[in-house]
Amino acid sequence: KYHFGAASVLLGVSLVLGAGTQVVKAEEAVTSSEPTIASSVAPASTEAVAEEVDKTNAEATLVPAENTSAVATTSTEVEKAKAVLEQVTSESPLLAGLGQKELAKTEDATLAKAIEDAQTKLAAAKALLADSEATVEQVEAQVAAVKAANEALGNELQKYTVDGLLTAALDTVAPDTTASTLKVGDGEGTLLDRTTTATPSMSEPNGAAIAPHTLRDKVEATKESGWYTFESYDLNSYNRNQNGSIVGGTAVGAYIRYSLDSDPATSTVLAELVSTKDGEVLESHKLEAGNSVTFSYPKTINAKNSNITLTYDTSTATADIPGSLKFYDDRDAVYSTVVVPAYQVNTTRYVTEDGTVLATYSLQTIAGQTVTSSKVRTFTGYDYVKTTQNAIQGAYPKGTLMLAGVGADKNGNKYYKAIREVVEDNQSVMTLYLLDPTYTGTVDWTGTDTTGFIPLLKTSPTVYTIDRKVYDYNINATILSPYTVDNGFMVFKESATNAQGSKYRVVAQWSGTDETDPTKPEYTGGKYGRIYIGTQVWTTAKELGITENQWRGTADKFDNNGFVPFGTQQYLRNASVATAVETTHVYKVNPKFGDVIVEYYDTDGKQIVNSVVDTPKSALGTEYNTDVDRRPASLVAADGTVYFYKEVKSDSAKTTGTVVAGTTTVKYVYEKAGSVNVNFVDINGKVIKAPVSDEKDAKPGYNYDTDLDQKLASITFEGKEYKLVPAGDYPVGKVGKGNNLIEVGNNTAKGIDPTTGKIEAGVNKEVTYVYKAVTGSVVVNYKDTEGNVIKDPETDVSDAPVGDAYTTTDKKPNEIITKDGSRYVLVPSKTDGEENGKVIEGTITVTYVYQKVANWIPEIPNVPETNRPKVPYPFDPTEPDEPNRSNDTRNKWRGSKYSLRSRIYTG
Repeated sequence: KYHFGAASVLLGVSLVLGAGTQVVKAEEAVTSSEPTIASSVAPASTEAVAEEVDKTNAEATLVPAENTSAVATTSTEVEKAKAVLEQVTSESPLLAGLGQKELAKTEDATLAKAIEDAQTKLAAAKALLADSEATVEQVEAQVAAVKAANEALGNELQKYTVDGLLTAALDTVAPDTTASTLKVGDGEGTLLDRTTTATPSMSEPNGAAIAPHTLRDKVEATKESGWYTFESYDLNSYNRNQNGSIVGGTAVGAYIRYSLDSDPATSTVLAELVSTKDGEVLESHKLEAGNSVTFSYPKTINAKNSNITLTYDTSTATADIPGSLKFYDDRDAVYSTVVVPAYQVNTTRYVTEDGTVLATYSLQTIAGQTVTSSKVRTFTGYDYVKTTQNAIQGAYPKGTLMLAGVGADKNGNKYYKAIREVVEDNQSVMTLYLLDPTYTGTVDWTGTDTTGFIPLLKTSPTVYTIDRKVYDYNINATILSPYTVDNGFMVFKESATNAQGSKYRVVAQWSGTDETDPTKPEYTGGKYGRIYIGTQVWTTAKELGITENQWRGTADKFDNNGFVPFGTQQYLRNASVATAVETTHVYKVNPKFGDVIVEYYDTDGKQIVNSVVDTPKSALGTEYNTDVDRRPASLVAADGTVYFYKEVKSDSAKTTGTVVAGTTTVKYVYEKAGSVNVNFVDINGKVIKAPVSDEKDAKPGYNYDTDLDQKLASITFEGKEYKLVPAGDYPVGKVGKGNNLIEVGNNTAKGIDPTTGKIEAGVNKEVTYVYKAVTGSVVVNYKDTEGNVIKDPETDVSDAPVGDAYTTTDKKPNEIITKDGSRYVLVPSKTDGEENGKVIEGTITVTYVYQKVANWIPEIPNVPETNRPKVPYPFDPTEPDEPNRSNDTRNKWRGSKYSLRSRIYTG
């Protein structure tokens, strides 16, 4: 993957996004001409391979790579401007793709609009690039428009990054079977060297194309748009059973073909039953992995016919194979098994002699399609050297097993067969089986059944040939079956003697040469690259006067007594032509060009963002000035850290000058930004308000003042009001005159930085203001009508949060009797203060007033005053100033023998 730093938000897309890897996509690149390759051997299907044995030597012809040297041309001013436009437009598809991925997960109208705008500007730029009449002014205006759209889109995408990093995947290794956003036939160019310009541009296929899969004779590819036919089955064995005595039905004049669609994210197979008469599709189904479908058309021909069942078997699935298609009838007989090929990305690479990758061009393919690589391009500042190619894919995917060929004499007598297994995408092994002369049963010459055969050898894995000129030969010397050696030949088994007294034996002999020049016909890659396979006959040679039986071979005179010697030279090489190759075009640096790049470091010498190209590959002497547009005031590193410019690094090249050979590297030093956070806690250290940022990512040396911007006189938290505490010691620690923490106490809060000061590089300052909850109390007093205290005050609420409800009615007795026995009755109308309400800061006082109740002392003759009864004077508390006479106790004394001559008020 190639990473695009988030610094582009501050630097402009030209800094990181603009100068980063270019990824440009071409339209579908499929050749229109019919392929000239003959049919290849079908995958593991006993019936299918029998039809193809004679075709195993017909291989694909690869379009040769263009080896002409790239010639640089002098660009006009318009062409130079277009090169810049092409560079900035290459970012648009990548950014739009990243944006579309986010829109698939969330709704974001702003992001959607930014994507639309970038795509609109991209379309306009493409039109201008294709306009031969475009002026420099038009192109430069479009450069500015695309840059602005890309920057806006890049800024929107920053919201969806965890660390401010935009990441784009590059296909730099082929074949790549991972998920791709390309459709089959689509191409994508990637310019990795940001100092150069490619001609043709990386948006051009430059010859890169795919050809459809090679199909069997008289098989047509599907006409369904967006689908690619990769294999077929001709129903041969199935039909033999239908019109045979077992089923008693009728042969179906059709074949079945299989296709994959253009979307690599799917593995759905389109299965179509196609008429052999006119190509009409008789019945079709789309088959998902792990499922089965039934074709009922055969029963419309004859009710006795078996239905056709296709099963998409995933039990054999691997990273390279989605699964296989199995063709059944009603009796569950398997007639054909076809491996479903994988989707792959085939890549052409452009590299320097030291292996540095300048660019790549990738094509989305289906394994087995023939791929033509992208041709040589011109890269400013580099000269083309050579082209190399490596096979990466054959016609069939890994795991395919097939009959590769049968060895027979001129009379059609068969003696051995070869079975090929694809062990890697670009490699196969071949196993040779000799007919066992002692076996008397029926053997399979049309498939992969080895009953009745002797295993001779299994080759080492060999790679497909690219050009039919260079082959990969066997190096494995292991013989799989027991043998003896006679006269230099490995002897295996011999047949029974016939009526004429003759018999034959199977022999083999390594016959490879020591030739080291691969271009010469006698080259075999060594001793084990070829083997002689044959039979020797136990017979006479009367022409030579030999009348006793002896072993006679193909080089000997012999008498035909029922057996004829056979022999052939079997080359042990991979003659199959690769359908896809990795083409590598190699370049060397041109010393007449140079470039200027800019690097950004922190004060510890660590590079903090991707380097950027100030001056791409240019002629020596070209002027440059990195201070103008490559030294931003601030930038953002990949981890989100903000930096501010400080100075030029000591080992930097000059920030202004002229281009010299090679690369000139200018280095700037940036220091980390600083921050100031403000915390709000109570006297115990509990957070009562979320911290706030007073200064975030600020420039070092900048003045800050939290007293001015963040200090709050009061805070409401959980329904309570808090106010700043004065200087002093509290559980949380020591508080200074500015109401802020200056020494840590119980370790619940630790921010003890001053409330004013300067931003420091890389320092996050923490200021902590300390608060205390505002409280209040409610006190109840008890007094008589003269203002005298008749009962000690009571506290109804103590240190209660302001705003809490209170009531003093539970502390309001109707009467009070003092220690001296005096009785006081509540006078409600004289209550002073609110009996019910909410606590406020300070003390609320409620005073209840009581009236002292008087007694009448009657004058009773001859009774000492101390013994005289005290009669309470009637009192109505609702009218404390108007005594109630209606029940005056004195009335009880009237008419009695006692005299109420005087009234004495006593307490």
